Parts: sequence; C-alpha cells; structure tokens
Amino acid sequence: MSLVAAIVLLACSQTKPSRFQTVCPHPTGRNGYEEYLQAADCAQAPAFRAARTAYDAAIAAGRPCLDEARQMVRLSGSIQQLVKVGNRKPVSDPRVDMDNSTVFTEYAAFKDIAKYLESAANVDFAEGRPRQGAETLTDGIVFAERLMNTGVLITYLVGAAEQSIQLRGFANHLSEIPVAEDRSIASLCDAWIGQNPLAGTFAKETRYTSKALADMIQNPSSISDWGVDEDGSLSALSQEVQKLGPAGRAQLLKEMTDKMADYSHRIIAVLGSPEPEWPQLVPKLIGEDPGRAGSLATRLCQLVLPVYGQVFAAELKRRTQLRLLRLHLLVEAKRLETGVLPTSLAELNDQNLVRDPVNGREFVYVPRGRYYELYSLGNGLINRMDLVYKASAAADSASPQVTIRP
Repeated sequence: MSLVAAIVLLACSQTKPSRFQTVCPHPTGRNGYEEYLQAADCAQAPAFRAARTAYDAAIAAGRPCLDEARQMVRLSGSIQQLVKVGNRKPVSDPRVDMDNSTVFTEYAAFKDIAKYLESAANVDFAEGRPRQGAETLTDGIVFAERLMNTGVLITYLVGAAEQSIQLRGFANHLSEIPVAEDRSIASLCDAWIGQNPLAGTFAKETRYTSKALADMIQNPSSISDWGVDEDGSLSALSQEVQKLGPAGRAQLLKEMTDKMADYSHRIIAVLGSPEPEWPQLVPKLIGEDPGRAGSLATRLCQLVLPVYGQVFAAELKRRTQLRLLRLHLLVEAKRLETGVLPTSLAELNDQNLVRDPVNGREFVYVPRGRYYELYSLGNGLINRMDLVYKASAAADSASPQVTIRP
C-alpha cells in the first residue's frame, strides 16, 4: 500500500469498510480512480461532513461563508492531494462486472469533492492566492473530465455535473486570474474540448448491455428489474421469452446483440457529425429502428437504451461551456493587457474561437462599459448557454446568467 493510501486510511478511518476498500479490494496503484475513492472517503469523514453542513447552511441563509470554507479546508485531510495524484494517472472504473443492479455509492461523495474544490478555490482567491485558486479549479475540471472518460455512462453524467461546479467557480473569479494563467487554462480548454468521451463510453456500454441482454434470456424474470411494471408490459415480455426454447432464445440473443452493435455504430456516427446536425439526427436514433418494428428483440433492447436526447444535450453543454470558458479567459487576458475590454471577439484574432460550432454562428459578445455578456445561442438540443448553465426557460431571456465585471 502506498504511503498516501496509508495516511488516508488512518485519517479517514471508519468502522465499516471504506469505499476504497469495497470497490478496490486489490488496488494496483496505477489507476487514478483509486485515489478518487480515497478522497471520497475523506469527504465522508464526520468532522469534514460537519464543516460541510455548516458551510451549506451559511450559503442557504445568505450569510458570508468564508470562515466556514476555511474550516472545511482545515478538515479536508488529503482530498486535494489525492485528486492531484489521481489526475496524473490513467483512470478507469475498477469494477470487473457491472449490471443494472450495481450501486455506485461513491458518486455522491465525488460531487462533494467537486463542491469542496470550488470552496477551497474561493478561499485561495479571498486570501490573495489567485494562481493557486485557478489551479484548484483546473484540478477540479481535470477530475471531472477523467470521470467522464471512464466508459460508464452514468459516470459521464456525474462528471459533467461536477465540471459545471468548477465552471461556476471560474465565473466568480475570472477577473482575478493572472494573464499567464488565463492563457494557460485557455490552452487546456482546447484539449478538453477535443476529447470525445461519449464515443468511448457508448462503445464500452455495449459490452455491459450485452451482458444484461444475456441475463434477460437466461433469467426472464429479471426483465422486471428494468422498470416499474405499471401496465404489465414487463411481465408480458418476460412471458414471451419464457415461451421460447433453447434455439429460439439463442436466435433472440443474436438479434439483440446485432441490434445493440448497430445502435452503437449509429451513435458514434452522430457524435462524429457536425454539431448543428445533432438536433435532426438524435431524434432518429430514438424513433427509428433498423429491425422489425415492435419485435421482441427491439422491445428488450429499448429497456437498456439511454435517453439519447438528454445524453447528447449534456455533451453539447460540456463542449459549449468549455468553449465559453476559453473565450472568457482570453477576453480577460486582453482586458488585463490593454486596460479595456475588447470591443468585439474579432480582437482576439482567431476566427475559429469566435464561431460557435453548436450552430455555426458567432458566440454572442456584448460589452457594456466595464461589464460584458458572453453566451451561445444554442441549437435544437440546448437553449441559450452561458458559462454557468441555467436549467430553465429563463435561460433564453435577455437577462444574462453571468455578467462579468473587472
């Protein structure tokens, strides 16, 4: 066991097995997910949780919460260091087998880690350490990006939510970040945007769903585990499978396996297509099937398929918010270098940055004296998108979600 792991187990000891011990009974030291689990155990330590509760209460009451945030930092154990170490390693879910009954108990703690990193960055900025604050938020985005690339769809969605927490931190401190960090983090955004975590995720998810489909054939009663059988449709599916003989079940499994492989190929093809086309292509993934409409294989496959519209919208939000972060950082760098805000995004001297790949139009940039607005108009899958996402119809209003001040 590494020295860091030993320290964590001592500092975050619990009477029951930790998440790290439960999920990684045989740690390798080569998988960053192991450090993330150890950080999750630290985030569940009673003293830290009490500090977190006090911090949340201060926010809910609208009170200044810097003292509570400092207390969290003092009681955080090795959370930040563990995240840093994990970020430097390859990251994958260490579970060997996963199915629809797998419980990912660490996800709530991962979200606590993301919130903690934002709070720790707030302390850094408040105490005059802007470079360290920017580095802490950057570590948080890397943490989220690594989770999104583990090849598990639900982990991707968790990582996307955690990324939004760090972007909120950046939005609150953009004008405080030094020019060198502005440009350095903007360069990192290029690498993050260039990733395509959903493509790898869907490819790996096909393996998990293939196992789930095989379980359905071998144990038809398990079909009821895939939803609430209010109308009896799941029971009907189970009975249809039970009536099949060995040859019929083998043929059904082949049909389902082929169908899921086809779904995966079509999904990856959409991910590789221009983003303005996604609003037209995604509904076809949901509404069309290459096989016989209403066939038993089709109905069983639909039980394990994700809600494509939500997943593709999450990916567009991820990419768009990172593009907006890059632009915000470059606008701020320009302001710090010249003393005034650029009058238009053209002053950044890069037309590729100005064009919004989601819709083929330009990002909206409106300078208002010492303040400015910057956002994407979105497309058919997402509405107006600011650096901090607003999940309501108000996102399309003229009132900015984030107005940046010097």
